[in-house]
Amino acid sequence: MTSAASVNAGGQAPGFSTQFCDVEVDPETGYVMDFGHLKRTVDEAVIRRLDRRHLNHDVDFLNGINPTAENIAAGIWKQLAPRVAPARFCSITVSSPPPSSVTLKRVAAPR
Repeated sequence: MTSAASVNAGGQAPGFSTQFCDVEVDPETGYVMDFGHLKRTVDEAVIRRLDRRHLNHDVDFLNGINPTAENIAAGIWKQLAPRVAPARFCSITVSSPPPSSVTLKRVAAPR
């Protein structure tokens, strides 16, 4: 799933994408998660809070944090992860401005 938001932080307009891993298909529905639910979740938890906002002043989950691409990715992860459980992310990528990007990845625990 990919989405984008237009924000106001020094002229940057970051976009982001997510990739899910560690998922199980529900035998009754035949899918992991309803895409409509996922779209609403991303819209409510991230897009509405980032779109046309000043990252230094208007985004509660970035309050007091330098809004680097790394911190934006971590903030998006923290906003979405509990809302999409039991699915889990493999990665979240934030690009701003292209071709610059950062990818936050899940690291498997050592066995």
